[in-house]
Amino acid sequence: MSWSGGKDSAYALHTVLQAGVYDVQFLLSNFNGEQKRLSTHGISEALIEAQSEALGIPLQKMYVYESSNAAYEKALTEFLETATSKKIFHVIFGDIFLEDLRAYREEKLAAVGMQAVFPLWGKNTLRLVRSFIDDGFKSMICCVNDAYLTEKHAGKIIDHPFIDQLPLSSDPCGENGEYHSFCFDGPVYTKPIAVAHTNTRYKSLPLTMHSVESTANAPITLGFWYANLILAHTLPKHEPKSCERCGQYFECKPGDITHCQCFGRAISAEVKDWMAKKYIDCICGNCITALNNPSILFREKFGSSPH
Repeated sequence: MSWSGGKDSAYALHTVLQAGVYDVQFLLSNFNGEQKRLSTHGISEALIEAQSEALGIPLQKMYVYESSNAAYEKALTEFLETATSKKIFHVIFGDIFLEDLRAYREEKLAAVGMQAVFPLWGKNTLRLVRSFIDDGFKSMICCVNDAYLTEKHAGKIIDHPFIDQLPLSSDPCGENGEYHSFCFDGPVYTKPIAVAHTNTRYKSLPLTMHSVESTANAPITLGFWYANLILAHTLPKHEPKSCERCGQYFECKPGDITHCQCFGRAISAEVKDWMAKKYIDCICGNCITALNNPSILFREKFGSSPH
């Protein structure tokens, strides 16, 4: 089973297990070898391991150490050849309608004598995601494409209100890469996975990739918002920190967020965007309040006061 940890993988697995045609031997996940995170979704290895444990299905990890298609294909071919030596000849995917991606998968598998299985293929994506929700699955947004969605969507739970407010230009299942998710509960799990959203970070695409992403009628992707998701039990209750902006000591309380110094401070989208770009870690409550003053924010960004 090709496993991204998201809702489509989970629902494809659910569909296959219900049909009873295939015996799922293991999950296959592709990780960045240096960061130990899923290459596309940015989900940590620990979270995928937790899914494997909750599913009761072993996890096989494929590490790729170079960010090139050639490196990925080499690692994939080696892995698939090992699988065929163990008499495994099918790989299950959660793809729904991308013809070029399906053709690519089928070509790579055919080269080693394997076949691809697409249990969700051709289904109406709006009905599919609503069935996913109604069947008791729960998934959290871990990555959004800024051509379609915004920072505020990162870390959201996929429910009916979330689907209702998606832009008309986006696919309800995010099949075009509008968003990715981490599935933490559902009928296929023996127990839910307690996950926490700690912060959100933006990663811009190189300028050379902007024109590649765009077409005549499609929005241009400039980058992606990533929700940093971790296992809830790993959250520290209190953490001493030094403010990146002023150097003042303060106590961060990620395990007791309602009592943290940043809780309840209303700040503008412009301030949030500046903080995400300027600072890697937290800043103190006083600095958050200060930056919400337009004059101070302007001076920090441009080095002078507005006239």
